[in-house]
Amino acid sequence: MTERQTEALERLNQGIQESRREVQQRTMNLAQEYFGDSAEVLKQNISENRTTLEGLPDQIPGGREEAFQAFFQELMDNYSSM
Repeated sequence: MTERQTEALERLNQGIQESRREVQQRTMNLAQEYFGDSAEVLKQNISENRTTLEGLPDQIPGGREEAFQAFFQELMDNYSSM
């Protein structure tokens, strides 16, 4: 193999390695964006659902009675632990 061929192969190898690093970085960035956005959407949905649930006793006849309040508190505790 000539020196010129060796240099060409080295440049090719460097280009391949650089491309590989760029692809890995892009993949990592996409994954972080996707999962980061998904987590934020989930947090927002949980917050909205909790607000809706907290107003539920006022919308149900007997919603302020002790038996319902105990059931509802257990429901909220279970929801909060998720």
